[in-house]
Amino acid sequence: EKAGAYVLSKQQIEALTKQAFKPGQDGKLHVNKDLVGRDAAVLAQAAGVRVAPTTQLLVGETNANHIFVSEEQMMPFVPFVRCRDVEEAIDRAKEAEHGFRHTSIIHSNNVKNMTRMGRIMDTTLFVKNGPCKDVIHRFEAAPTRAEPWPAAPSIHAPNSPTAANVSPSPGGE
Repeated sequence: EKAGAYVLSKQQIEALTKQAFKPGQDGKLHVNKDLVGRDAAVLAQAAGVRVAPTTQLLVGETNANHIFVSEEQMMPFVPFVRCRDVEEAIDRAKEAEHGFRHTSIIHSNNVKNMTRMGRIMDTTLFVKNGPCKDVIHRFEAAPTRAEPWPAAPSIHAPNSPTAANVSPSPGGE
């Protein structure tokens, strides 16, 4: 909350879920494209709550089988799942990642836990103690077809096969 997030209640999460996922022609739930990329205040309205327009993120506790955990929604809502310990948390993260091998993120003070998760997740992007969206999206607005994608951050691996340090693009921010 101090950093610009708003914590949704269980009822608000369920209201948001009903708006964020709609049945498709195949009978399965699919992300509501009208909410993709919308800001947190718009999602909050869909959840039945008003938040400041400066709110950056919505968060809330769900179970591990919740659709917000299992489906990529491209919305500023982060579901949190309670776990017994870091081992269970890493196992659940691996399951929720579906083997896409795209991005994983951990916040920890324990280097062994970070290293273990990095090895288990085996994703292209592994963010430790940093904001994931800043690594993935290094542009103000999505580029058009006429604009090139921004340069990827450079990766340096100092003396360790598992250590990676993300640094800004050359001439970048």
